[in-house]
Amino acid sequence: MKVTRFCSLLPPPLVNTLISEFIDSLRWTNCSISTLNSYRKDLTLFLTHQKTPESFTLEHLTTDALEAYFSSHSKNVKPTTLARYQSSLRSFCRWLMKKKYLDNNPFDSIPSVKVSPPLPKAVKSEALKRLFATVKQRIDWIGKRDYALFLLLYQSGLRVSEALALKREHLDFQTRTLHIVGKGGVEAIVPFSSQTARAIRAYLRLLEMEISTPVPLFLSSRKRPLSYRQVHTRLREYAQSAGVGEITPHMLRHSFCTHLLASGRNLREIQLLARHRSIQNTQRYLDMTIEQTTDAYRMSEKDLEV
Repeated sequence: MKVTRFCSLLPPPLVNTLISEFIDSLRWTNCSISTLNSYRKDLTLFLTHQKTPESFTLEHLTTDALEAYFSSHSKNVKPTTLARYQSSLRSFCRWLMKKKYLDNNPFDSIPSVKVSPPLPKAVKSEALKRLFATVKQRIDWIGKRDYALFLLLYQSGLRVSEALALKREHLDFQTRTLHIVGKGGVEAIVPFSSQTARAIRAYLRLLEMEISTPVPLFLSSRKRPLSYRQVHTRLREYAQSAGVGEITPHMLRHSFCTHLLASGRNLREIQLLARHRSIQNTQRYLDMTIEQTTDAYRMSEKDLEV
């Protein structure tokens, strides 16, 4: 058994305490709430799998303990889930090394689970038209909010976290662009359509009757920042009402890329519009200016109307 070596002469700390410290450290990064919750869930699951979770210390965090845990789950969960468990624990171990709680990483000799990347799920154009027609039927400020938000997710390919982080000052209606902080803290200028611009203006007009100068662009019914779970639930309810099956917020982003490709846009344009690190699983960057990308978007704007 490979023994984990520590960088301190003090008694080894409880892993439960270190998990909390690790999660707290991530709050200062660009991690979304859902990512933080996933880390906490995965690490807590590992801890509860141990015989004595409450007294499980860093001394017990060995390669054998990790291998035993992954082996016990290998036949019960999907490879993608097992890969996520590995990713969470690997990140935790790297953080322990960085903070000098350990001087050797128990994860070093553990092979990664091989997982084939899932194919993106896009929504057909006709189903999207039915979905947005259903959303548009609600004419109060909540309905206007949902319509504007879902248009941003589909017609500009925003991630939910990017859309929910928007403030009014991030929008430029003259150039029809918005400033976002995307995945990994990367800032970007993203174009939005004239249809989306009209939807946002209609939402803001009604919202201003309800509340003055809100900080986030999209607010909940209680005038608080909208959460991912609320967005997911609202979209699911609209999809059920429209009779178009299950649609998630991220499927709108996949549909954005798929429909642009079908309309004749090239992969270079789509890559930067969607802010992917690469065309195929983030393998390489492509050099393209914001002006070129925005022009390419304008040419296909009509193809995204619903």
